[in-house]
Amino acid sequence: MSARNVVLILMFGSVIYAAYYLYRSHTIQPLQADLITIDTNRISQLRIHPRDNSQKSIQLQREEDYWIASNGQVHLRALPTPVASILGNLVKITTVDIAAKEENDWLKYGLGTGQGVRVEVYEGNELVEDFWVGNTVDDPSGADSLSFIRIHEEQEVYAVRGLSTWPFRQTFIQFRPRKLLALSSETPVDSFAFQLPDTLLSFQRSGQEWRCNGAPIPDPSLVQRFLRDLRHIESTVFVDDYDYNLPESNKFNSLVLYLPQTEQPVLVDAYLDTLRELPIILHSNQNPTTWFGSDSSGVYSRLFWPVDSLMIN
Repeated sequence: MSARNVVLILMFGSVIYAAYYLYRSHTIQPLQADLITIDTNRISQLRIHPRDNSQKSIQLQREEDYWIASNGQVHLRALPTPVASILGNLVKITTVDIAAKEENDWLKYGLGTGQGVRVEVYEGNELVEDFWVGNTVDDPSGADSLSFIRIHEEQEVYAVRGLSTWPFRQTFIQFRPRKLLALSSETPVDSFAFQLPDTLLSFQRSGQEWRCNGAPIPDPSLVQRFLRDLRHIESTVFVDDYDYNLPESNKFNSLVLYLPQTEQPVLVDAYLDTLRELPIILHSNQNPTTWFGSDSSGVYSRLFWPVDSLMIN
C-alpha cells in the first residue's frame, strides 16, 4: 500500500472519529459514577430552599435522637418520617448520564431560575454537599424514572436513576406534628368532662349507661359516637402568633379525658380571640408546642359539639 493511501485512510478515520465525538458531545453522555455519597449518621444539618420563593427555607437540625425543623419563625420537633425520607435519598446518588453541559439547557430539566430545589448538607459546620433537584421523567422502557440534579455553581446537569425527588419538595407543614388528639382504640374512656367558665359537666360510664353529673343520659349512643370520633383528630390550621401568655379568662371551654392507668388526663383547651378570622384557638397537652385555629364549624365542633345536646334538664 502506498504512503499516499495510508495518509488518506488515516485522514478519513480522523474525520469519522471527529464527527462521532461531536455527535456524542451534543447528546447524553453515558456515565456510571457515584455523584454523591453521604454517611447520613454524620449529617448535622440540612437546609432545603424551595423553588417557590413565597415559601421559607427549611432547616433541619439534628439533636441527640430527633430533629428540629425551623422555617425561621417556628422551631419545633420534626416528625421522623419526612426527615427519614430525605436521609434515605442521600445515602448514595449515582448518575447514569450527563444530560446537559450548558446553562442554556437547565430550563428543560427543571433546573432553571425559580425551578429547582436547593439542598445543602452539613457535617458539623462544614458544607459537604450542595446541589439542586430538578424534574423527574418516566422511562418509556419501564425502568426506574430519571431525575435531574446539578451541583451548585457547576454547569453540568446529571441524570440520576431511581432517585425519589418528592422528599426534597416537602413543605414545612409536612414536618410539623398535626395531632390534636390520638387515643388508642384499645384504651377505653370511662370518664370525661367539659369545663366551662361557670359549669362543670362530668360524664361517667355506669355499666351500659352514661351519666352526666349523676343523671342518666337518655341516649348513651350519642356519647359512644362522640368518643369514637375523638380517637384521631388532626389539623393543619396552625396558629404560630398566638400569645399564649394571655389571661386564662380567654379560655371558654375545656375537654378533659380521663384514661385508665394514666396519671395525667388528656386536655384540650379552647380560647377565644375575636380579632381573628378563625376566632377559636385550640391547644392539646398531647401536642403542647402547637396551637390550632378553628371556627364553630371546624375541628372545634368535633371536640365540643355534644355540650348542648347532652345537657340534662
